[in-house]
Amino acid sequence: MPARSSRSRQTLRRYLTPEARLLALLAALLTALLTIPACIGTHQECRRLRTLTADLQARIENLQQALSRDGTESSDATPETETGSAAPSAPAPVIAAPVAAPSPAVAPASDSRKAAAVMRELATLPNGMRREQESSNGVAVTIMKLDELAPNLARAYALLESGQNRDAAIMLESIAATRPDWPYVHYYLALASGRREAMERAVGLFGQVRKPDVLPPEGKIYYVLARLFTGDIAEIGPDLADIATLPPQQGLGPLYGPRHIPSDLRQQYARLPCLQGVRTVEWPR
Repeated sequence: MPARSSRSRQTLRRYLTPEARLLALLAALLTALLTIPACIGTHQECRRLRTLTADLQARIENLQQALSRDGTESSDATPETETGSAAPSAPAPVIAAPVAAPSPAVAPASDSRKAAAVMRELATLPNGMRREQESSNGVAVTIMKLDELAPNLARAYALLESGQNRDAAIMLESIAATRPDWPYVHYYLALASGRREAMERAVGLFGQVRKPDVLPPEGKIYYVLARLFTGDIAEIGPDLADIATLPPQQGLGPLYGPRHIPSDLRQQYARLPCLQGVRTVEWPR
């Protein structure tokens, strides 16, 4: 067999002209060159996917650790922070209290139903943990559970923090499609997409339950930040005063505020303990 193959190659070389052999060599080189960019691109994409996967896995592990702690501790225990330090006691579970429907003279029935829907969604914190009430020996206790949206939310935050706003917006759009009454997702979707209407949507949803004064502490913080973005600051003083005594809260996502706001207002909210570490970003005025 080797001898026959050698004779076949010799016969082929005898009938191929030098020009034909040169063209065959060039075609082989061109094919090899065309595969190099594809290989490089695939390698870079694999590195990017590995980085995102590692970040997502770390965030999920933190949330699962917090969930396991809440299953064994009493109702006043809260999950640890991502740095491992013990978190302060959770605020009173006011969100679990039923909201009295307003009378028809105050607001239409559709508004009361909308407010109730927003209140149910606000049980899920911005970090993907969810407050639920259970009975233990006849006593109602508040426990924290991992919401089903937490993995996608963690990945969206990682993309947003790394400047990959387009990919973050796609992920947040999918969350908003399934949880349209969750105000926090619209706040982050506005930051990722730059769409003002998304931030206005967040302000509107927070406003549904702001007047009855049943917003949880983290909701009040996001309500103030969202109004800074929309420029709704004419009567923001009482809301700033409302959160002035709040300590740094657990269960928040990354906080952002607009870079261009009146200097006196910036100085006022920069002194608040619950708004320490807010990042300023450009926002269309």
